[in-house]
Amino acid sequence: MTKCPICDRKHKSDGLYCRGCQTEIDREKRELHKRQNPNGNAVKFLHYQGHVVGFFRKNGHLVARYIGMSLSGIPKGKLINLDEYCPGFDRKQIRHFKTTVLKLSH
Repeated sequence: MTKCPICDRKHKSDGLYCRGCQTEIDREKRELHKRQNPNGNAVKFLHYQGHVVGFFRKNGHLVARYIGMSLSGIPKGKLINLDEYCPGFDRKQIRHFKTTVLKLSH
């Protein structure tokens, strides 16, 4: 049995901290990551004519939110560039994506 360096309680786990302190550390890390990377929980991003829109989950639905004009910090795997050919989408879907981006950009 080792002692936790934060609260000085003895614990059985193999880790450095006790269960209570470890859950608190993990929670703080998640909150810090959310503050540093607000676009991290987006499902997809759309880029069209220099504007970027992100789709986020809210109560089980996807909600579009205008991100800005910069592509910095956006993962390439989640980005759909509507200025180029997009495989896997038909014309109707692409037209709907473009109108969504233009509506949110103005």
